[in-house]
This record gives sequence, structure tokens and C-alpha cells, in this order.
Amino acid sequence: MLKGPGIKPSRRASRAFFTLVATLFQMSSVTAQTASGNSGARPTAADAASDLLFRPPLRGSLDADGLMTSSIAAPLSAALRADDGVFNTVTIPASHLAISQRWREILADDPARIFTEGCEASPATCQSAVVRAFLKLDAENEASPLTRLVLARKVNLAVNHTVRYQLDSVTYGVEDYWATPAESASRGVGDCEDFAILKMGMLAAFGLPLSSMQVVVVKDLKRNAGHAILNIRLGGTNYILDNLTDMVRSDDLVTNYHPFYSVSANGSWLHGVRSPGAQPAQQADAKPLAMKTDIMSLDPAALMRGTLGRFDPSVGRR
Repeated sequence: MLKGPGIKPSRRASRAFFTLVATLFQMSSVTAQTASGNSGARPTAADAASDLLFRPPLRGSLDADGLMTSSIAAPLSAALRADDGVFNTVTIPASHLAISQRWREILADDPARIFTEGCEASPATCQSAVVRAFLKLDAENEASPLTRLVLARKVNLAVNHTVRYQLDSVTYGVEDYWATPAESASRGVGDCEDFAILKMGMLAAFGLPLSSMQVVVVKDLKRNAGHAILNIRLGGTNYILDNLTDMVRSDDLVTNYHPFYSVSANGSWLHGVRSPGAQPAQQADAKPLAMKTDIMSLDPAALMRGTLGRFDPSVGRR
């Protein structure tokens, strides 16, 4: 609820705020756990309780292709708003994440550039497997236009199978590095957020607004590990593109991820659970929490040290 001078926040707004504070507390606990090298330790009772707290309810069903088809004919997605709440979460704007500066650099480089500038501008990148996959998909779309949801599925599949997973420590010599699509394409490797950024760039080249997509840093509750995915909004529904699966599903069907924070072309947000009956937090309620983000800095590497995307490749995609 919006607050003015001399107006006390409602109980509903207070519940939303304290729920988000609880989220920050859990994030700091994950930081401490992973920084101490216990990323593979058995979850504590507190971890189990928080997993239950952050697990969204299952709402809906899949068709034979793993797609929710009710929104295929819906209008082009609107820009993500603070109350869209991927995975049924409450969101609060946060402008001072540790990744913010690097994210601005990625956006300034234009994530769609490698798919739209032509081979003359960057012949080496043009020969990369992911750009060749884009050109093939572009020709297919020109011959027989695809729905946006089917296109998203094909983009997810193309990037998952043309880029090889590799840790940032091996590729760039640092623990955590968010690469531009050009950097990932030219090397042919990346980790989970690099897959997400590449998919965002390819979808932008097909005309999906950058403001309707966000890279979401999550905790994988099944693996007790950090991860990152791409969320896109189509026809009022959030759809998840993930390098761990070739299926594109609506967020209410993905029950094992709890988002910590997300970044998009039109902002960045912290995520917390929605108390029963509570309304989405308003921007005016976010100031106390924004000060918390300055203190914690929310450094991606520190937050998920030793766990971000480190999954056994032999397990395969779902």
C-alpha cells in the first residue's frame, strides 16, 4: 500500500515487507554457507523449512510438447512490471545490485547485435554455431511464421545445443563473469547466466522487447545450488527458458526454483514470497529494503560461491 506523511502502513503491506526481509535473511545464510565451502552439505532443518516457504504452488498442466498453449495467440508481451512476480513472488525494485554495472554494459552492447548486424561487421562471430542456428531458425520463421511461444521453445533448444557449458573460472579466469552474447558466441561456451543472456539476445533479434525478458538468479531447491534462467512474459504469463531443460514451461509449473533477484532492460528486483492475501509490494514500500541491498551488495559470486550452475553434465537435460 502506498504511504503518505503521517499514514501508517497497513498490516497487509507490513506482512509483505517482513516477508521480503526474511528473504534477505535467507540470502545472507546461503552466502555464508557457500562461502565456507559447504555447498554440498546436507540441508539443515532451517533450509528445509525455507524450501517449503519458497515453494510456489502447482497451478496448471502441460500439453504434449511441454508448452502452455493458451497464450499462443495473445498480443506481444508487455514490459515486465514490479508486480509481475515470476514464480508467484513479491518483487521490490533494487537499483544497487553488485551486478548492476556489468548488466548496464551488457545492455549497452545490445544483446541482439550479433544476430542482426550481418557477417560483414563481425565475420568471426557470424561463423559461430549459435549464430548459424539463429540464421537457420530465421529462415524457417520467414518461410512459415512461428508463434512467439513456439519460437521461444526453438530458441531455447538452439542455444542449449550449440553452446557448451563451462565454468567462468575456466573460460575467463574469474569466479563469476556475465558475458555478452558476442563473448559467449565467439567462444562457444558459457555458464547458466550466459545461456540466459544469449537466449534474450536471440529473442530480441526476433522482435521480442528486451523489457519483456529478465535474467533471474535462483536457488535450485532440488540441487541446493545457485542457478540462473531467462523469464519471458507472453500474454500475461511468465515462461521459463533454462539450460537444464529443453522444455519451455510457464513459471507455475516450475516448482523447484526460488528467485533471489532479477535484472531486465527496465530495472532490477529482489524477490520474496507473497503472504496469503497480501497484495504486491508498491515501490513506496521499498525504501527500507533498498538500504539492505546496499549493505549486502548481493554479489553473485559471493552469493552462490561454488554452486552457480555446477551440475553434472552426465545427468542430461529434462
